[in-house]
Amino acid sequence: MYRDKLSKLNLKPNKARLRELQTRIIARHRPTNSSESSPFPTFGEFVEYVVDLTKDFKTAEDWEGTDQPLTPLWVQCNVCGSDYTLVLKMETLAEDERFLALLAGYEGFKEPGPHEEQSEEIVPQEFSQLNYQQLQQLHQRYLLDFQLFGYRVDQGFFDIARST
Repeated sequence: MYRDKLSKLNLKPNKARLRELQTRIIARHRPTNSSESSPFPTFGEFVEYVVDLTKDFKTAEDWEGTDQPLTPLWVQCNVCGSDYTLVLKMETLAEDERFLALLAGYEGFKEPGPHEEQSEEIVPQEFSQLNYQQLQQLHQRYLLDFQLFGYRVDQGFFDIARST
């Protein structure tokens, strides 16, 4: 979500609303004496915003009214109320798309293009902007999504996070 919706100007489909979110995050979480001059929030600023905004959230109703890209999947799409037969993941998207096309008998499938940035290169940079507590709080906000979709936080992410 961060790289896709908050770290660039070419925002689709809700450019004005996402640009407003970008500026709101910067206004709330970038110190006025900061040397950061990017028109986009840093990953650390984004995480601070999410953690602060959601600190008292316990139920799906608590998440109502927040910006949709921040809302966990379990709130957005009634994951538990649907009987899914297939879940595609970003980490294996190309392989999952080929499998889905094969299952559907779709002959016109084209291989997806390469991603703009490789997560293996970007993730350490982003997580180095966080401290251990921020990462732990962020994980708690999306814990149910992690559990529902079979994800876990690798200890390496905590090792990357600053110990401040």
